[in-house]
Amino acid sequence: MASVIKKSLLLVLVALVALVPDVNAQNGRSSRHSSSSSSQGRSSNRTVRQSTRQLSKRFQQSGSQSSSRPSSSSPYLRVDGSSTTQESRAPWDGGRQWFDVSTNESGGYNLWGVPSWCSIEDKSSRGFYLVYNSNRNNEERTDYFEVRTNNNRVRINVGQDENPVEINNVWLTHNVMHDGVKCLQIHVDFSVDDMEGQDIIVLARFYLGDNQTRLIDDDNDPIFVLDTDDATWASTHWKDFKLYIPNTTLLNAKNFVDEITFDIIIGDEEGNIINYKENCASIVASSD
Repeated sequence: MASVIKKSLLLVLVALVALVPDVNAQNGRSSRHSSSSSSQGRSSNRTVRQSTRQLSKRFQQSGSQSSSRPSSSSPYLRVDGSSTTQESRAPWDGGRQWFDVSTNESGGYNLWGVPSWCSIEDKSSRGFYLVYNSNRNNEERTDYFEVRTNNNRVRINVGQDENPVEINNVWLTHNVMHDGVKCLQIHVDFSVDDMEGQDIIVLARFYLGDNQTRLIDDDNDPIFVLDTDDATWASTHWKDFKLYIPNTTLLNAKNFVDEITFDIIIGDEEGNIINYKENCASIVASSD
């Protein structure tokens, strides 16, 4: 009986062994896989090292090439943040514009070729004001100037609108009767643009023969004469605008000597001077 039991147990053990996986075989496969993985790892490591050496070589080459590029220490000049040409424009009656300037050059900057109808104010290492004078011509004007350093320059184009008033001619007629009074008659030929519907003021302002000292009355007030008219068109032309001043007003001037000059001034309804013509004529006054 015991032998039978032992035999039965032996058969069970054999069956169980047959059911258990071959661990060594698995370990062998695992080892082979591990060995393959290790060889691939070594191959990958070699590839990485080769790539690293190639990248390092390329980086060194690109570094030697990039050394020729401008660095932050290269001399520069910027006007309003740019190194390219700048534009500036003003209305006929003038104005002022600020320009920022930045440079790393030790000598700073200078301004070359500023037009005669402009001026510079408040120039410093940070920038400057460009000031436009009033344009008395009936044509727009353009020019340019440059901001310069030892190594760089930036051009600034400038322009200004034309004056809307053009004074073409001024002449005189003496001893003209006007409102029962003998007068000096002043004739003005002028035109205005873009002032349609506005009142235009025409004024004659008188001086002594030196063209500087104002002619004054007994109350020390400057002597002048004016009149107005409407600009009925966008472009209005007066071929003969007339002003009258009594001879006695001139002869009785407090500081009158023997010779008088005058300016013609054209203004708008708000009293702004738009254009003028200086020293239009020399008048030798008499009581005749």
